[in-house]
Amino acid sequence: MSGNIKVVVRCRPLNAREKARGASCIIRMEGKQTIITNPKKSSSVSHQRSKHQKEEEDNIKAFTFDRSYWSVDKSDPRYASQELVYNDLGRELLDHAFDGYNCCIFAYGQTGSGKSYSMMGYGEDKGIIPRTCSELFERISYLTDDTLKFQVEVSFIEIYNEKVRDLLNPGNKGNLKARTVAATNMNETSSRSHAVFTIFLTSSRFDSVANLTTEKASRISLVDLAGSERANSTGATGVRLKEGANINKSLTTLGKVIAALAEQSSQQSQLARRPSTVNSNAFIPYRDSVLTWLLKDSLGGNSKTAMVAAISPADYDETLSTLRYADQAKRIKNKPIVNEDPNARLIRELKEELQALRDTLMIYAPEEVEKITQNKKSGSRPGSSRALSRARAASTASPMLLLSPESPIATKRGNSLLTKEQVIDQLQSSEKLLLEVKQTWEERMRKTEEIHREREKALEELGVIVEKDNVGVYAPRSIHLINLNEDPLMTECLMYHIKPGVTRVGRLGSDIHADIRLSGPEIMDEHCYFENVPSSTTTAAAAVEDIDSVDENYHNANIVTIYPGKDSVTLVNGTKIIQPKVLHSGYRIIFGSGLHHLFRFNNPDEVRRERKHMQLQAINPMMSGAFQSSNVPDIVDWSFAHNEALRKFGSAEGRADLAALTDEDLKQLSEGITKMPDELNKEKEELASKYAQIKEEMEKTLEEQKITYESKIKRISAHLPPGTALSSDNLLVGYTSKNAAEILMRITIDKWRQLRYVKMAEDCLIHAVSLKEANIMAKELGKNVVYQFIVVHDDISANPLSFWESTSALQPFTKEPDTHLMKEAKPCLAVQVIDHVHRATYIWSILKLKQRLKRMRRLYDYTDGPLFTSQHFNREDPFYETLCPRFSLIGLARVPLQNLTLQLHADNYVDVYCRNTGKVMGQVRVLITPIAPTLNSLAQKDQQQHALGEKYLLHIGQQQVFEIRIQECIGVPESDFTQIHAQFRLSSFGNVERYSAADKVYQTDPISNFGEGSVMFNQCQTLSINITENMMDVILNQGLTIEVYGQAREKLLLGLVEHAVSEEDKKSGHASVNRRFSLDSRYSIEHKTYDGILMKERHDILAWIQLCELNSDGEYTPVRVIRSEVNDPHHHIKQHQDVFCLRQGLQRRISLTLTHDSGKQFEWYKIKEINISHVRLMDNKGKVIESPHHPPVEIRLFTEQTKTTFERNGISRIAVQGSWDSSLHDSVFLNRITATGQYIRLTMSWKVSTEKCTAPLQFHMDIAVLIHGRDSTMYTPSSSSSMLFRQFLLGGSDSAGSNANKKVVRKASGMFTVQLKPPLTRHVRELWRLNTSNKYVRGEEFIGSWKPRGVLLITEYREARRRMLHRETVAAFRHSLIMAGHPQTKVIQENQAKNLFSSPIEQQAVEAPHEESPEGLTRKVIDLWKSRFGTQEDVRIMPIREGNVKCFNEYVRV
Repeated sequence: MSGNIKVVVRCRPLNAREKARGASCIIRMEGKQTIITNPKKSSSVSHQRSKHQKEEEDNIKAFTFDRSYWSVDKSDPRYASQELVYNDLGRELLDHAFDGYNCCIFAYGQTGSGKSYSMMGYGEDKGIIPRTCSELFERISYLTDDTLKFQVEVSFIEIYNEKVRDLLNPGNKGNLKARTVAATNMNETSSRSHAVFTIFLTSSRFDSVANLTTEKASRISLVDLAGSERANSTGATGVRLKEGANINKSLTTLGKVIAALAEQSSQQSQLARRPSTVNSNAFIPYRDSVLTWLLKDSLGGNSKTAMVAAISPADYDETLSTLRYADQAKRIKNKPIVNEDPNARLIRELKEELQALRDTLMIYAPEEVEKITQNKKSGSRPGSSRALSRARAASTASPMLLLSPESPIATKRGNSLLTKEQVIDQLQSSEKLLLEVKQTWEERMRKTEEIHREREKALEELGVIVEKDNVGVYAPRSIHLINLNEDPLMTECLMYHIKPGVTRVGRLGSDIHADIRLSGPEIMDEHCYFENVPSSTTTAAAAVEDIDSVDENYHNANIVTIYPGKDSVTLVNGTKIIQPKVLHSGYRIIFGSGLHHLFRFNNPDEVRRERKHMQLQAINPMMSGAFQSSNVPDIVDWSFAHNEALRKFGSAEGRADLAALTDEDLKQLSEGITKMPDELNKEKEELASKYAQIKEEMEKTLEEQKITYESKIKRISAHLPPGTALSSDNLLVGYTSKNAAEILMRITIDKWRQLRYVKMAEDCLIHAVSLKEANIMAKELGKNVVYQFIVVHDDISANPLSFWESTSALQPFTKEPDTHLMKEAKPCLAVQVIDHVHRATYIWSILKLKQRLKRMRRLYDYTDGPLFTSQHFNREDPFYETLCPRFSLIGLARVPLQNLTLQLHADNYVDVYCRNTGKVMGQVRVLITPIAPTLNSLAQKDQQQHALGEKYLLHIGQQQVFEIRIQECIGVPESDFTQIHAQFRLSSFGNVERYSAADKVYQTDPISNFGEGSVMFNQCQTLSINITENMMDVILNQGLTIEVYGQAREKLLLGLVEHAVSEEDKKSGHASVNRRFSLDSRYSIEHKTYDGILMKERHDILAWIQLCELNSDGEYTPVRVIRSEVNDPHHHIKQHQDVFCLRQGLQRRISLTLTHDSGKQFEWYKIKEINISHVRLMDNKGKVIESPHHPPVEIRLFTEQTKTTFERNGISRIAVQGSWDSSLHDSVFLNRITATGQYIRLTMSWKVSTEKCTAPLQFHMDIAVLIHGRDSTMYTPSSSSSMLFRQFLLGGSDSAGSNANKKVVRKASGMFTVQLKPPLTRHVRELWRLNTSNKYVRGEEFIGSWKPRGVLLITEYREARRRMLHRETVAAFRHSLIMAGHPQTKVIQENQAKNLFSSPIEQQAVEAPHEESPEGLTRKVIDLWKSRFGTQEDVRIMPIREGNVKCFNEYVRV
């Protein structure tokens, strides 16, 4: 079990059933070979051994395995007992398990072949599993000591019907479960499941040398597979048959896995020899079965696996199958590894490597081993001995030492020859690595900290501060310089520490010592230096020039002074210094005249003292002079420091005149001056953009205020209360002098768009024959379904879907989408399917009916044939809906929601309408209750004063919480529908789209057994929805849509059919003979003299295609075309195939000729364009190889060669020619020579402009080509004849017959049929011509009195729709009146009247208009006119006339 799976075969004795039928043994074993003989063929050919020796050898098959166990006869000396099998397999398995490998033994074979006997055993004959467990614990008890511990865990599961069961689950009631067995004809105790017994062995060993505990974990899987069986042999039925099917399924998957792994192993072996020709990436179907997934590691994975193939001595077919199965399994290669800790593995490998190196040195150079041992005792470093050995190797050449081929060094290097020096170096390196691995985590942490401290010390010497305890941005605690850069991202990225004492600044690359080194020609070797001394040092204080700035606040702090070097340029705050300068925090320091090195000086102690002083100054203003601030600006960046240097550097303060400036200083000054305008312009642009932004915001605010004031003015003019928005839902402002015409025009257009009655009448008359044909075929085939026209009112009625359709989580209900019906404008004509089989009604579009009609015809035509089977057709029945719904839509109810605007409770009884017929199906009771917090009387009064002054208490943007309770449904008897339930969607409120992911359904439970009474739902749903404009429109104008569903009963379905028939009978009995009648009765005429639906034209067009190539004479001649006959398997007819024979690398032209015999009835003008596309390679077997996608190549036509002719016999021709460059396709198929047995197929398309068609006609045709070499011999008739003669002499009749069906022509042909149909008429008086209901369809006598609904359906829908909308309008108005009579509504109206006027005089006039006399009212009016509002300029006091007073008095009374 090293690499490949170990496979053994064990043959059982003959059982009683086999002895009873006199079966003979067909198996014999010779060593490791197992030989099987076919008993049927061996007896028949035994007397003809010499003549049929080869056939007899085929009847005897030999297989070689790792072991072949003969267990047929116990008296036979070759008999293999249970103990022998265990000693060969079980003990080896335990040895590997204790070494840390995963192990597996699985038994495979047919049912009753002895698998369970080998694995479990019977009675005293114990099998592999009990013997393994017994010896496992014996070894554990023997090996366990203080340094080695073991832990054992077991699991026992079975895979029954592809489901896993735990047989050792302590939660099982009673005893532990036993494996599932049952009796069959083949075996009385047949295992009906796969059993997997798993042992988890974990060993823990303490290594005292490494002071480490290592663990090894192994998994022992002992698998007893269920036997493969045949239903005919076992006689299994019912549950046993299902068990056998699942067993065979898992074993088949196991066979696929074994075959794939065997093929992968073979490919890997070939890949080692020829890596460029083999692809070893094979897919292994482990996931196809639970068994293969559990055995994934055992087959081709990390495991040492053995297979026991149990065979029968008398069943040839099953035994041969098992032997072939096992023969494949022995080729599988596993990749077992020791399951241990990686660190422990590394230590073990290093120890093995060191031991191998020491053994090698002890053999060839024992003196070196003694030297290494002495160096260890003396404590010398390994590096010195390694250097010494290298020096010796350089002086003298050492002989090569031979390592053991099995040593880790030889395995890793791939070479077993090393020099003595290489062995010593490798030994020392391995010892060093072993010492590092043996270190504990504490030792490693201490070593890491030492390295970190050394690194901090080295960085501190370079002037860079490293804070080990802080990661990220932090405030430095020491005095430092920080850089300033033109790029903001590079600013404050470099920091130099000003250490106590002297810190020198010098040039990079100089030999003079410097703590801070800078680059550039303006930096000198001794540029300057900083002195950081305590303030108590008097020498330092006396040396500075601005000693006055040092006061008593600095006695306990350090003073930093900068000393410029001789002839160096150092700027402090933009001014060049020539004497020492005391630095304060925030000073800008520039090194060099080039202004490249800009820094900011920071003294954290000084900043803290200044901050503290400012806090004290805020408390005590008298301390303002006690501390001198450094006056550091708020923003000190590169721009500030650079501009400061440009302004001051070279000025009168810093230099006497410009003559003293150097060339470099003048250059820098010039650059600074040129940059200043750009900076000013940039600042100007920023201010301009800010001004534009502020201006835009102010204009927006003014516009909003303007709209608000205009709305107030319009509201006052229309006498509306404040807070009422001007919208179309308000009847007082819906029509004004400005927008009345526009609103009426929109309403008219919307109503006009809904007038689709003529279109529906056309569809009803045109498609009547299709509807009749569908009903006839359904009747003859006994489908028990009826199709009838219906008018679809809206989208909800077109695509209803009940929540309770999706009852299964594994197979949810997915309705076939009818996109054409959903996209068509409503109302529209559709087809109602009355399905008596599934007891449901649903709706199809006309287009869907036509698509289903094509499938119905195919099914109808093939049903009459004698060889009709269901395998030729799609399993989906075209007569019914795919995944037919269980529930039908009863109707829809619109529940008004206007009570939410006033926060009132409403109990609604609303009618349930069938929107498609306008019929009232029943009533549903729905309670709408807004949920709001209760307030006390005082708070409620304050809220009414602020909130009830508006028209509604509901506003856009408000979060409304309300309750919808669907109480009951009345008026729907159970004889029509059962399982009745109601639902509404979240999309009904207008916030989400219907059937989207965000749409939710709130449903009631289906109710049955209610008889003729009401259906009680008592379903309550609380919603919290944000009020949007769409939802506000639903609340005010539309209402909530409640959908009511149920399962239709047979009585209702029969009633629908009878109603349609009776209505049509009434129509035919009261028909009028006058054509000049109203639109409602005009379509009742049945015209018996003309039944044609439309006049059609049909024209046959013949196309000839020629490919011409340039010959040696400079002319384009047609190439040869090989025409052969091909059998069409789908239509059982013979067709011809034309293949053009082209030569590689020649110029080509395409010639196209079209011909028809319709004369002037089909007059064409010209061929507009020709394209060639879709290049693909095909072989004789039909295999297609697509080329990369490329746009079509257009043929450049020679318009001067276009010819169009019309002959007297009616034949008309049109021809055109153009050049074709095949290289433009960028296809390798057209650029290379075509291989034998292949050809290239292309799609050629062209457009023809005609007189009768508004758009050009498009033609498509496939052509085939062969690319030959330029000098190759082409196929000719003479060569064909000689080939036929040669094949006749040689006896090649098959190929001769195939070539006899081929001939050579010069062009390829194709036949096209063009059907022209004029557009439909749009005149109402001509609609009777479209009637197809009287057109005869074969078999219409079977449908009896059924007739397709005519124009009367449209008339009935118009009237029913008018009544339905009228009743809904009345119900909505009744709801508004009920809301208007509520006491809370009256409070709102009174509050609106109070808020109509804002002044106290107006309120008094409104409160008691009838209590004052006319004289009192007149005085109040005069006082009102004399009142002043605003400023004196805004108000003008005009003389009051008597007429004005009277008008105003009447206005107040109103």
